[in-house]
Amino acid sequence: MILELEYIFSSFIFVAGFIAVVLNKNILKTIIGLSLMGYSVCLFFVVRGYTYMGQIPIIEQHETSFRIVDPLVQSLVMLLLLIELLSLVLLSVMAYKIHKHYGTLNLDEIRKLKG
Repeated sequence: MILELEYIFSSFIFVAGFIAVVLNKNILKTIIGLSLMGYSVCLFFVVRGYTYMGQIPIIEQHETSFRIVDPLVQSLVMLLLLIELLSLVLLSVMAYKIHKHYGTLNLDEIRKLKG
């Protein structure tokens, strides 16, 4: 039951990020929505990687009586977090350059300016 709540929480964060991307005209809010979507995917992978009464793949082949996380999932999530951080920095720099050039971050106002 507790894992189902974590899946619902991850889905809720993803939907909130998707709504922020689709409905907002501000570039900064769109970047925040994209970050929320990426972090919710990482959370989903971490929750999905948990096993109970599983075997530890690194040390010895014996069953455990506690929850463990698959190390492959952990390395995948670390890679996803690194890519998410780098894309966040790149998008933030692009938003800064757009604000410096146009004086606004509103997409409707930027589309009206043809210069």
